Amino acid sequence: ATVSLKKGTMLISRRLVEDRTYLVRNRDAKAKTVLIEQPYRADWKLAEPKEPTERTRDLYRFSVAVDPGKSATLRVKETLPIQESILLMDSGIDHIVYYQQAKEVSLKVKEALQRVVQLRNKLDDARAQRTRLDQRTTEITAEHARIRENMQRLQQNSDLYNRYVKKLDQQETELEKLRKEIETLKNTEEEHRRELQIFVMNLDVA
Repeated sequence: ATVSLKKGTMLISRRLVEDRTYLVRNRDAKAKTVLIEQPYRADWKLAEPKEPTERTRDLYRFSVAVDPGKSATLRVKETLPIQESILLMDSGIDHIVYYQQAKEVSLKVKEALQRVVQLRNKLDDARAQRTRLDQRTTEITAEHARIRENMQRLQQNSDLYNRYVKKLDQQETELEKLRKEIETLKNTEEEHRRELQIFVMNLDVA
């Protein structure tokens, strides 16, 4: 397989090989020529022999000359090129790490993929942190609503009411802090996304 990187995409080219060997025995006292037929498939390329003796719409025909009392072999080898493309911005990180470690990949491609993995990890970390803070904000907001509901049933100067007022105040302070942190993380996330995008879109490595 060959792996190259171009404009945000990893291109993986590989070839499937189908290899058949036919054995022909001639028990006769005369030399013979045998025609061997094999299905023709448009997307497969004949690699060996270079040319068939003849080709119909559906078949290859190969002629094999066999001496009296002898055997002869015919090897027919076909290849099928397969190309796969992976988007470096969005595809699963495991997929990218696999090719970063694969033997058939050039050192230049490996180094570029290693950088992609680093940048993707930075982006994922910022996103995960922001998600955690978003969840905490949701939790506090829900608790906030519960406390306000409870306060409606209490006397305004009772101890519990005052404790609730203090708690709401603390939560307001925490929410304000969380909103600022989330805003900062959004900017960080956007910077990492831009850095990753610029890097992958400028790639042209084989």
